[in-house]
Amino acid sequence: MAAPPAAISPWRRLWVPLAATLSVQISVNVSILSVAVLAPVIGPDLGVPAAWAGYFVALAYLAGAVVSAWSDRLLAPVGPMTASLIAQMMAMGALLLASTGELTLLALAALVAGSALGLTTPTSSEILAANAPPALYGRVFSIKQTAVPGAGLLVGLTSPTLAHQLGWQGALLATAALLAGLGLALSTWRRRLDAARLQRRPRTGSPIAAVLADPLLLRLCLAGFCLAGVQLCLSTFFTAHLVLEVGLPLALAGALYGLLQAMGVPARVVWGWLADQFFGVRQTITVLAVLATLGVAILTQVGPGTSPLLIAALAAFLGLSIMSWTGLLLAAAAQIDPARASTLTAGAMMFNFLGIVALPPLFGFVVARTDSYAAGFTLAAAVSLTAVLLLATVRRRQGIG
Repeated sequence: MAAPPAAISPWRRLWVPLAATLSVQISVNVSILSVAVLAPVIGPDLGVPAAWAGYFVALAYLAGAVVSAWSDRLLAPVGPMTASLIAQMMAMGALLLASTGELTLLALAALVAGSALGLTTPTSSEILAANAPPALYGRVFSIKQTAVPGAGLLVGLTSPTLAHQLGWQGALLATAALLAGLGLALSTWRRRLDAARLQRRPRTGSPIAAVLADPLLLRLCLAGFCLAGVQLCLSTFFTAHLVLEVGLPLALAGALYGLLQAMGVPARVVWGWLADQFFGVRQTITVLAVLATLGVAILTQVGPGTSPLLIAALAAFLGLSIMSWTGLLLAAAAQIDPARASTLTAGAMMFNFLGIVALPPLFGFVVARTDSYAAGFTLAAAVSLTAVLLLATVRRRQGIG
């Protein structure tokens, strides 16, 4: 006899929503990180320094911030999975634009990829909040956010090899083809996931207004602003630092970058479980911010004489900390009011995007002025410490564990 609905594990109902949201998040992040990781070989062809990748990433996330701010209106006419598939195709288009080798089209590619990223957080949050109980949000949102280091792992392990075999333009084209195929496969779930929504999206005002109306959530989001900027500095400049300043081959640097991202995958799941079961999201994020500050400070001391094994250990440590907190922030926002999950998480992610917009260009400016990536990572460590101080002011309360 079939088990009654109440006896069915919620995880059995979640595999399709998680698989769909993970796939789209990975695709969109791949479209941005592919260009950043290949910056050391793209830059010379275009006659620009590798540090230009910081401006590419900043432009992408600026577009993401704008789209997040308007997501409540942009997504109203369509279902969350339809919007996710639109984002998937935009990611593919961004890679096609970047592969042209034209600076103006590369800038357009950043805008397109960033806009796609701005769509994915509210759409995936709506899909997951409609299918998961709030008690599982820490784990569910953390699992979904493994897409970010998962994309970095894929890019770190495949893009340098593809670029070696096909050239950097061929590598981007091959990646675009893979995203197109994945989008076609995901389209088979469109009707199912469009129907599983939260009573047809209530009008809840703008995402930014929702965050500004809650002082404690605002402080949490400001900490996210800091941590997101530090995270993207690592994602953008880690490979360039290892190649241009430490002197490692691109293939080895790409593998270490992949390790940095890979460690964030299981770490996000474990931290999400610990937050749900024991510590709460605020305390868990605070621990991660402290560890991230320590790890980035150590990275400032890495140089040509540093053993690759020690760099690998540091990459793993950074993956366990600075690459592992985002899902917890989104879970905290969604727990406040599951019916407004798309609006609240869009507002929280908008602050993340603004941090990403602000810090990588500043990092690139510091590197250009000092000719030292260590100086840039010193700045990143100071920003991470600011996040620790902000989180220390967020008290536990109902809605923020």
